[in-house]
Amino acid sequence: MVKYILIVEDNPIASKVQKMIVESFGFAVDCAITGEEGVDLAHKNKYDLILMDLGLPGIDGLESTKKIKMDQSGMNNSLTPIVAVTANSDPMMREQCLQAGMNEVLSKPFTPITARELLSRFCPEAV
Repeated sequence: MVKYILIVEDNPIASKVQKMIVESFGFAVDCAITGEEGVDLAHKNKYDLILMDLGLPGIDGLESTKKIKMDQSGMNNSLTPIVAVTANSDPMMREQCLQAGMNEVLSKPFTPITARELLSRFCPEAV
């Protein structure tokens, strides 16, 4: 069974790299470049995992996560794991991510090794 991942990343190069890596593990991927677009896609579709950048234009990754977790669409995305993918290694930022409802914080760069570990943790039956 194919697993679906949403990547919310405003940097087109980072988004493309993440998408290629995740697809190499057999996952289907949707991409959003703003927080608003990510929230919209999360409410319209069911994802097995969401990778969320923090520094997004418009609503940031923290606010986007809160909106997705509120799940006003009835798609039960409040249970969908959301992982921050960020270059910010400040322990306070990690705490803010967890308080916003994120399940994990992954430091960039996003590599095949870190992707395998992440996907094995959140989608073990697919990796």
